[in-house]
Amino acid sequence: ALGVNVSNIVVLAHSSALTYQVLGHAKTVLTLAIGFILFDRGLAVRRAVGVGLALAGMVSYAHVRGHQQEQHLALTRTLSAATVAV
Repeated sequence: ALGVNVSNIVVLAHSSALTYQVLGHAKTVLTLAIGFILFDRGLAVRRAVGVGLALAGMVSYAHVRGHQQEQHLALTRTLSAATVAV
C-alpha cells in the first residue's frame, strides 16, 4: 500500500490529474486482462467492448498529450530563439 501511495504522489507531482485518471484506467484494464488469463474466464462481448473502449481512450489520450507536448516544446524553442536574437 505504501508503494501505491508513493507512486500516486510521484505521478501527480509530474503530470496532471487527467493523466492520473488515465493511468488508473490502464491499471484496471491490466488487472482485468490478468484475471481473464489466470482464471480462464470467458471474455463476454460486453466486457470486451468495455476493455476496448478503455484502451482506445488511453491511446487517444496519449496521442493528444504527445502532440500537445511537441507543440509546447516547439513554442518554447521559438521563444528562446527570439529572446536570444533580441
